[in-house]
Amino acid sequence: IRPTIEDQTDIYNRSINDATVDWWGKQSPEAIEEAMGDRDRVSFSDAMKQLYDFCWNHGKPWSHGAPFDIVVMEHAWRQLDQLPPWPFWDVRDTRTLFDITGVSLKDSNHVTTHKAVEDAEHQAIVVQSAYKKLMKAGLTTK
Repeated sequence: IRPTIEDQTDIYNRSINDATVDWWGKQSPEAIEEAMGDRDRVSFSDAMKQLYDFCWNHGKPWSHGAPFDIVVMEHAWRQLDQLPPWPFWDVRDTRTLFDITGVSLKDSNHVTTHKAVEDAEHQAIVVQSAYKKLMKAGLTTK
């Protein structure tokens, strides 16, 4: 889901962080096109509705750093007069899991492309590795 940037800035008064734009400018052309290109854009409200529908009743949301992606999505839904599709106590953070297990995203042979789907798949694989480590230590049954 790729919301239009103009909707976010012009209608919803959302801001663009210059440091983030500079960071994206250093990524691969394919990653830049995926993140910043005009192809397949939908309105901001439609994108957030699709994301809400996808997230609804799917359990606990994970992000790679709880204070960013989750906060950004929740703020966007509140701008659209919609509550987040999860209670705050269900939010999970991969960085905390990786820290307590000693597992790192760098421990695998994944090449970071900063394409959203590939990064999410890689993080999920590393979360599985961290859970296996916890299970082996007898610290979890799930």
